[in-house]
Amino acid sequence: MALDNGCSYVKINCMKKIFISCVAALLSSLSLYSDDFKFGINKDVEIPSVSYSVDSSISNVDRNTIRGVKNLCLFSNEEDISSGLISAIKSANKTLEIAIYSLSNKAISDAILDVFKRGVSVRVVIDWGQVSTSKIDPSVKALMDAKVPMKSLKGGGNYGIMHNKITIVDRSLLITGSYNYTVSANTKNFENIVFITDKNNINSYVQYFENMWSAGTDVYSTSKSGYRLPAGVEQALLSRINSIRGNILKLINSSSRTIDIAVYSISDSEIYNALTAARKRGVSIRIVTDRLQSSQSETVKSLANAGFDIKISDGYNKGMMHNKYAIFDGATMVTGSFNWSNNAENYNWENDIVLTSPYIAYFHRNFETIYNQSKPFTPSSPTDDEKPVSR
Repeated sequence: MALDNGCSYVKINCMKKIFISCVAALLSSLSLYSDDFKFGINKDVEIPSVSYSVDSSISNVDRNTIRGVKNLCLFSNEEDISSGLISAIKSANKTLEIAIYSLSNKAISDAILDVFKRGVSVRVVIDWGQVSTSKIDPSVKALMDAKVPMKSLKGGGNYGIMHNKITIVDRSLLITGSYNYTVSANTKNFENIVFITDKNNINSYVQYFENMWSAGTDVYSTSKSGYRLPAGVEQALLSRINSIRGNILKLINSSSRTIDIAVYSISDSEIYNALTAARKRGVSIRIVTDRLQSSQSETVKSLANAGFDIKISDGYNKGMMHNKYAIFDGATMVTGSFNWSNNAENYNWENDIVLTSPYIAYFHRNFETIYNQSKPFTPSSPTDDEKPVSR
């Protein structure tokens, strides 16, 4: 949640007292833009007892078509993610709810616009920075010109962002992952999206979307609406609602054999400590992170100095290694928008989702591809025309 000039600060200890004594009063008066206001409900994820071999053939994975998309997961280096996403978007009959950090792919924007024009209820939440500029991307401007309902949202502190990449179709299909709706995400970066039909997860994301919508600013006006706390979440890990980092720590601490990590940005000290402890107890850990981003991370340097198997990669076509997923013991995994950083945990709007079979086989295959083409980490400085950013 970001700060607006002139907004009052709400101390978190005071907030808790108000919340306990009078929820209604809090919801009507809470400043949305307080740097001190952070969620910490810490809903724990249940560690699934899954017996699943990562050597299982991909051919054994359920490939039932989901709204025209043949796979449960799409990876940018293997398939055209935008085509699968557009197919799902166009299948909407009643509702289409999107929370996206960056939108610059005209084909995706056109698909959203087509759905809106045929009467589907469309709502879009976008990062504040994408619409608070004089150079709004044409793909976003086309939606605004058509008056597609749209709200913008900030994160907290000086650098917090609305970093999600979520699409919910008819409240029966959830799409999330690392993939921003941009051309470079489709043609240059290592990216992923997953298609989820589990009702409990969808309900959690719908609640999360409603909270973002309530907290957002209408891009067509200057009004701000109130903030509402959601019901409890389970498998879905949603920042500003629970601790994504806390649940990742639990997954790391519960691992006994292997952890494979493909995360764009790694800079969190608590995760570093948990990985160090896991390695000491014999867990085999492999890490791939983005080449350019890693050059700015003391945590990555510390992992390398400690002897971790850590590699760096660009995208598959000169872009970024932009995934944010990890696989634990070949049985459980997380993916979403969440980089392993303090900023992502405390200031951004983020999401991760915990998945098991049959998603594991897809992501295991993708990890091996990325890992095998990556290079060992060596400290380096970016060139003059390169600049690491959090995305």
